[in-house]
Amino acid sequence: VYAEVGQESTYPGGIRRAYERGVRRVWVWDQGGGWGGPTVANDLWVDVNLYALAKLAWNTRADPYLLARDWASQRLGPWAAPRLARLLLRSEQAVLKAFYLEPYARIRGSWAPNVLWVRDDAIYGGARIVELYRPLRQDSAKFRAALAEKAEAVALVEDMLADFREAMAFIPDRRQAQEAYNTLRYQRALFQIFRYYLSGMFYYYRWTDGSRQDSAAQRQALENLRQWQEAWAIYQQEIAPLPGVASLFQSQGMVETAHPALLELEPTPAR
Repeated sequence: VYAEVGQESTYPGGIRRAYERGVRRVWVWDQGGGWGGPTVANDLWVDVNLYALAKLAWNTRADPYLLARDWASQRLGPWAAPRLARLLLRSEQAVLKAFYLEPYARIRGSWAPNVLWVRDDAIYGGARIVELYRPLRQDSAKFRAALAEKAEAVALVEDMLADFREAMAFIPDRRQAQEAYNTLRYQRALFQIFRYYLSGMFYYYRWTDGSRQDSAAQRQALENLRQWQEAWAIYQQEIAPLPGVASLFQSQGMVETAHPALLELEPTPAR
């Protein structure tokens, strides 16, 4: 991202372009999260970003893969480094696909292109999800693409976990290795919540738009929201106590939106 600008940005360049335009000093907020959180317990992944920015400030044409490999070699061991560099290069796409909806962002433009449905450590519901849904509801391809991104984000984190499992045997600091692995489990659990919540609510709105007659939409909404419920419980009960993980994201409308939808979607028992 520092080297070339994030893929969600319409601005060209990155730190190289900034240097060409005369920038000679760099300042960065090195703490993850927003005003209320999430608060990191282990700063390993913050450190790699600081390392990359510092190196790019001196050499704007440095290769991000090589920077990631060099950092990993120093922090976690040379034998683990290639696998960890591969993991780190997956992370931008994983975050982009988890937090944003590309079809919606192309309609809305570059300012707050996800209507801040997730901001800092808060997951919102209600009106913000409706706003994401409305421009996509009539275009089946865009509707499916927006939801597919969330599944792709989870798949990318699965790949990152696999990369880390390959690297773990080569990391001398076992505590650091386990905590870093736990942070990836946290990321997977969070992205599963995003995936199932957004899919469940999109299909719920499709069902209500169709006067509750679309049984396929009802089934999809129900299945996804049940999976969301399970993922939310795992995140709170199993992920939260793991050593090294960040503080949890909080519901600011998600639970309050999803629970009534689930009750409404449940089929009425036959008498």
